[in-house]
Amino acid sequence: MDYEVKHLARKVAKRKLIARIIAIVLGVILLPMATVLIIDAVAPNEGIFQIETFSKQDKVISLCDTRDFANPTTLIQSQSLADMFNIAGKSDIPQDVDQIDGSHNDKNYFAHTFYLRNTGTVATDIEYSINILSKLKGADKAMWVRVYVNGVDTTYAHARDDGTPEKDTDGNDIQPFFDENRVLLQTLENVQPQDTIKFTVVIWLEGNDPECVDVIKGGYVRFNMEFTVKD
Repeated sequence: MDYEVKHLARKVAKRKLIARIIAIVLGVILLPMATVLIIDAVAPNEGIFQIETFSKQDKVISLCDTRDFANPTTLIQSQSLADMFNIAGKSDIPQDVDQIDGSHNDKNYFAHTFYLRNTGTVATDIEYSINILSKLKGADKAMWVRVYVNGVDTTYAHARDDGTPEKDTDGNDIQPFFDENRVLLQTLENVQPQDTIKFTVVIWLEGNDPECVDVIKGGYVRFNMEFTVKD
């Protein structure tokens, strides 16, 4: 997800930070027998959300915006954000944000809900990650990512410069990014044929993050998400 920051912000969201999205990329890739989910906007107000499926032997994985998989497709269109303000994710993102299927961006956060299904004939483990493809001016240090897996949410944020995790407004630790190039790395174990798993990904610029400061003006972050079927 690329953001070009247009206006200034003071620490701890003393003023609104306006971000301009030049390009958004959120990919879900299952390799070597894979499904690819890509959001790509080459200009403001022009977004594309693409799902592409690949099969190999008896391991097949599919994606759909609805649980019933009534209309699986290789291409889904989704509108990107043109402008955004920094927000307080704890209070400004609805608690039911994972209850709306498909793309459902707010003006100040990205959100997409989709379903992953093992449509093959054997059980398999699936490793998934959200990766940082590129970044500029430390904008990743103020970008927070929340992932819901079957309704259970986890929030991730870049660790502070001293290595300690970020904290939410209640003082609870936020999961630190896995490393400088990945937000998270997790494994779904023993996914049975026809098992369906619901995902929601939410990404926003967190105004309560101490790194949400003037220096990230003009910066951006690009993410993708990958699912890998393990042999």
